[in-house]
Amino acid sequence: METDDRIRLGFEHWAKSHNFDCASVSGRYIRPVVRWMALAWLTQAEKISGLHAALARSTERNARLSRQCRDHDTSRADAVAQCAAMAAEIERLNAIISRLSVEGQDAVEM
Repeated sequence: METDDRIRLGFEHWAKSHNFDCASVSGRYIRPVVRWMALAWLTQAEKISGLHAALARSTERNARLSRQCRDHDTSRADAVAQCAAMAAEIERLNAIISRLSVEGQDAVEM
């Protein structure tokens, strides 16, 4: 069943439950007020479909951005760990340089 048919059937079900005459000729409702209500119902259904599609796109975009944030956070954590390791290596090398500098001065003084 097509979307328009489902929308029309939903409208007719609602209209009949509120005692509106849904008689039609060649697919056109006889009563003008019923035609106007059906048009308004269809317009609102189209807006709802558009909003539903926009929500689906937003949800997918949100999921992509969340994955991207998680990836960036993982990369950041890796970079911080690498910086900490490099800082420790620099400290070690500075200690070696200081020791060699002191040994070099001792050798010059001899």
